[in-house]
Amino acid sequence: MCIQLKKQELLDLITKKGILGHTVAHVYTIEFQKHGLPHMHLLIWFKEEHKLKTPEDVDSLISAEFPEDTNSRLFGLVKELMTHGPCGSEKPKAP
Repeated sequence: MCIQLKKQELLDLITKKGILGHTVAHVYTIEFQKHGLPHMHLLIWFKEEHKLKTPEDVDSLISAEFPEDTNSRLFGLVKELMTHGPCGSEKPKAP
Protein backbone atom coordinates (compact mmCIF):
# COMPACT_ATOMS: atom_id res chain seq x y z
CA MET A 1 0.00 0.00 0.00
CA CYS A 2 1.46 3.37 -0.90
CA ILE A 3 2.28 5.95 1.75
CA GLN A 4 -0.52 8.29 0.65
CA LEU A 5 -3.14 5.54 1.08
CA LYS A 6 -1.78 4.57 4.51
CA LYS A 7 -1.86 8.20 5.63
CA GLN A 8 -5.42 8.67 4.40
CA GLU A 9 -6.62 5.46 6.05
CA LEU A 10 -5.06 6.50 9.38
CA LEU A 11 -6.67 9.96 9.17
CA ASP A 12 -10.05 8.42 8.26
CA LEU A 13 -9.89 6.01 11.21
CA ILE A 14 -9.10 8.84 13.61
CA THR A 15 -11.19 11.71 12.26
CA LYS A 16 -14.17 10.07 10.54
CA LYS A 17 -14.58 6.75 12.36
CA GLY A 18 -13.50 8.14 15.75
CA ILE A 19 -11.43 5.17 16.90
CA LEU A 20 -9.74 7.35 19.54
CA GLY A 21 -12.79 9.50 20.33
CA HIS A 22 -14.48 12.44 18.68
CA THR A 23 -12.07 14.96 17.17
CA VAL A 24 -12.59 18.66 16.54
CA ALA A 25 -9.46 19.39 14.50
CA HIS A 26 -6.23 17.94 13.22
CA VAL A 27 -3.14 19.12 11.40
CA TYR A 28 -0.24 17.18 9.96
CA THR A 29 2.93 17.58 7.99
CA ILE A 30 4.99 15.04 6.08
CA GLU A 31 8.72 15.23 6.79
CA PHE A 32 11.31 13.95 4.35
CA GLN A 33 14.75 13.23 5.77
CA LYS A 34 17.97 12.75 3.85
CA HIS A 35 18.66 9.22 5.08
CA GLY A 36 15.24 8.01 6.16
CA LEU A 37 11.77 7.34 4.97
CA PRO A 38 9.16 10.09 4.96
CA HIS A 39 7.06 10.24 8.11
CA MET A 40 4.06 12.17 9.40
CA HIS A 41 3.80 14.46 12.40
CA LEU A 42 0.13 14.63 13.45
CA LEU A 43 -1.63 16.78 16.04
CA ILE A 44 -5.20 15.94 17.00
CA TRP A 45 -7.63 17.97 19.09
CA PHE A 46 -10.38 16.00 20.80
CA LYS A 47 -13.73 17.01 22.21
CA GLU A 48 -13.45 17.64 25.95
CA GLU A 49 -15.00 14.32 26.97
CA HIS A 50 -12.48 12.34 24.86
CA LYS A 51 -9.26 14.08 25.92
CA LEU A 52 -6.50 12.09 27.58
CA LYS A 53 -6.00 13.89 30.87
CA THR A 54 -3.81 11.65 33.03
CA PRO A 55 -0.68 9.55 32.45
CA GLU A 56 -2.85 6.47 33.02
CA ASP A 57 -5.15 7.57 30.17
CA VAL A 58 -2.14 7.82 27.85
CA ASP A 59 -0.72 4.49 29.03
CA SER A 60 -4.05 2.78 28.34
CA LEU A 61 -3.81 3.86 24.70
CA ILE A 62 -0.09 3.85 23.86
CA SER A 63 2.55 1.27 24.63
CA ALA A 64 5.71 -0.03 23.02
CA GLU A 65 7.40 -3.38 23.45
CA PHE A 66 10.18 -5.23 21.72
CA PRO A 67 8.80 -8.22 19.83
CA GLU A 68 9.99 -11.67 20.75
CA ASP A 69 13.54 -12.24 19.61
CA THR A 70 12.78 -14.29 16.48
CA ASN A 71 15.83 -13.07 14.54
CA SER A 72 18.65 -12.06 16.86
CA ARG A 73 20.60 -10.15 14.17
CA LEU A 74 17.62 -8.00 13.17
CA PHE A 75 16.54 -7.57 16.78
CA GLY A 76 20.04 -6.33 17.63
CA LEU A 77 19.97 -3.82 14.77
CA VAL A 78 16.55 -2.47 15.78
CA LYS A 79 17.61 -2.18 19.41
CA GLU A 80 20.90 -0.48 18.51
CA LEU A 81 19.73 1.86 15.75
CA MET A 82 16.09 2.64 16.45
CA THR A 83 15.97 3.15 20.22
CA HIS A 84 17.87 5.19 22.76
CA GLY A 85 19.14 4.30 26.17
CA PRO A 86 18.48 5.94 29.49
CA CYS A 87 18.61 9.71 29.92
CA GLY A 88 18.57 12.08 32.85
CA SER A 89 20.31 11.10 36.05
CA GLU A 90 21.04 7.59 34.71
CA LYS A 91 23.11 8.99 31.83
CA PRO A 92 23.95 12.66 32.51
CA LYS A 93 26.10 13.08 29.38
CA ALA A 94 23.32 11.99 26.99
CA PRO A 95 22.50 14.66 24.38
